[in-house]
Amino acid sequence: MNRKNFSDVTPFLDVELVPLFTQGGQESSRCAVILDPSEKHIEAGVVSKDYRLVSNLEARNIALDILTKTGLPFEERTVLFDGKRYLQRWAIPDFHLEPRPGDIVRLGLEVHNSYDGSSHFSLAFVAERLTCLNGMMVDFLLGGFRFRHYGENGAFNQELDQAMDSIRRLDAQSNKLLPAMQRMIGTSLDRREMQQIFNALGLPNNYLAKIFLAIEEDTEWGLYNACTRIMTELGSFRGEVLNRQVSHYFFADRDL
Repeated sequence: MNRKNFSDVTPFLDVELVPLFTQGGQESSRCAVILDPSEKHIEAGVVSKDYRLVSNLEARNIALDILTKTGLPFEERTVLFDGKRYLQRWAIPDFHLEPRPGDIVRLGLEVHNSYDGSSHFSLAFVAERLTCLNGMMVDFLLGGFRFRHYGENGAFNQELDQAMDSIRRLDAQSNKLLPAMQRMIGTSLDRREMQQIFNALGLPNNYLAKIFLAIEEDTEWGLYNACTRIMTELGSFRGEVLNRQVSHYFFADRDL
């Protein structure tokens, strides 16, 4: 059974690889990824026989274990699942930036996984503005960690240790964001300049009015945060893609 709407489906259902067969009855080189095989039997994707399937529950538990072992406090944030792709985010309050007094940007961790091969089991570092909890998809600057040896005890344990070290170094790594944020705060924009940025970003027209209404101040920082706020409020993988697109634009060539 296939579903187009997964709003009522938890990302943590049992999952298994099921061999596929040709019309002649021979086993195919492909397998179906089946969610909840004993009851709902939802096909989430078709992958190769040697696909290394990681359940979303395993991915989540590994991320939580890594976070716990760092000794840092963390808070749960976004959870997204569309039947194929899974994303979950945690904020790490101890790691934060303050580009100006009282304007706090906290850093965080995301775990990514998929059942159709569209994204790998991995971690990514992101940020959020505390004022409105809008996410900032800046993993292209802060980095992350892709697990390549899941299921191989020795190598995978080394990867877990490396992931923990990456999180502990996140605070120092994040300092590269601060000059760009402060430059955005100090760069005023008029409406013509904002329109030029919209044209450069190429965002869908149906979002532009919402972004204009969300602008708190006529600066690059105000426009950037209005964009990321609306993209975050979408609560979808499409919003995450647009958020990263916006962040790439505003953080490009900022003396990082």
